[in-house]
Amino acid sequence: MHKEAIYDDEFGEIQLRYDIRAVRYTFHAKSGRLHATLPFGVSEKELRPILEKKREALRRLLVRVSGNTLSVGNIIETRCFNINIETYRGEKILYTMRDGSLIVLLPHDADIGEPLLSEKIKRGIMRFVKQSAATYLKARLDAAAARLRLKYNTFAVASGRRILGRCDSRRNIKLSCYLLFYPEELIDYVIYHELAHLTVMNHGAAFHELCNKYCSGRENELRKRLRHFPLPL
Repeated sequence: MHKEAIYDDEFGEIQLRYDIRAVRYTFHAKSGRLHATLPFGVSEKELRPILEKKREALRRLLVRVSGNTLSVGNIIETRCFNINIETYRGEKILYTMRDGSLIVLLPHDADIGEPLLSEKIKRGIMRFVKQSAATYLKARLDAAAARLRLKYNTFAVASGRRILGRCDSRRNIKLSCYLLFYPEELIDYVIYHELAHLTVMNHGAAFHELCNKYCSGRENELRKRLRHFPLPL
């Protein structure tokens, strides 16, 4: 594995990671910067046209990530509770549930823009989100399965931001706790997607026909909305 960087006039420094296992170009954003994973042997000259081709999508990616910055006074909605960020005169970060909201109390002099502190706050928030997700998502999955007269094996909550659902060959379904930040119809789309895998395990034409049926003919629309939905954390 080898790392280096290139400079782009719009995006600034882009961190490159060469991986012998990589077979395609993949991009992600972290702390306001683009990172690319590339197959070994790809030159900067070969990368530049790919960068231009993906420029608009990469702009949207950076907007979503840059919009994740926490700030005092923000109210972040989930399907189970709101998250309020406030300050107080103590020295520790505190989390407390009050009147159906998760209150995050920060020391009044805390620099919430500092990356390490921001990540610590997000991890604390996600502990509460994951606890609520277990009950909420299972109830929604069970309701959808009952409507479609389908049976799955086990259910579990996952923590992935990018992979929001998974159904394996043993009919076990996992749903990401990050779904609690999405609108209900997008949550249901992910659930229908995984339930369709109970019948068709691949993503071929038969799968999409079934998934589209479960989604009342809206699979393409919902998939696009899901892809561009901005997560708050």
